[in-house]
Amino acid sequence: MHQNDGHIIKELGVACPDCGSELLLRQGRFGMFIGCSNYPECHFIQSPNKQEEPEQPTQASVSCPECAKGTLTERKSRFGKAFYACDQYPKCKFAVNHPPVEGHCQYCGFELLVEKKRASGTVLECASRRCHKVQESE
Repeated sequence: MHQNDGHIIKELGVACPDCGSELLLRQGRFGMFIGCSNYPECHFIQSPNKQEEPEQPTQASVSCPECAKGTLTERKSRFGKAFYACDQYPKCKFAVNHPPVEGHCQYCGFELLVEKKRASGTVLECASRRCHKVQESE
């Protein structure tokens, strides 16, 4: 076995779909992975959490102000932080970092507001990159 192949954590008792040899759970320099015991002849590899269902993004009922075709959907950044982006990506790249709220800006007329939590309480702010003004409460 080569030094960077990853050391064996346990034998899984499952046949490799490519060659029929046993699959092994290994620890490599990039984390856990499942690999074929017949390496280097067989290069089968897969993520150990492949069987889990991917988390479905929650759907917001706010339509995208930029393309008007899509809706804003909650997504997670690579750091686990939530943001809201148009589901028509990559055609539309509109995204905001705070929860979107339907409404019009009192100052510029932009068709979307975002909800921001502050020490003084929750405020509505214009989602336009040019405006970002806090809306006056009615």
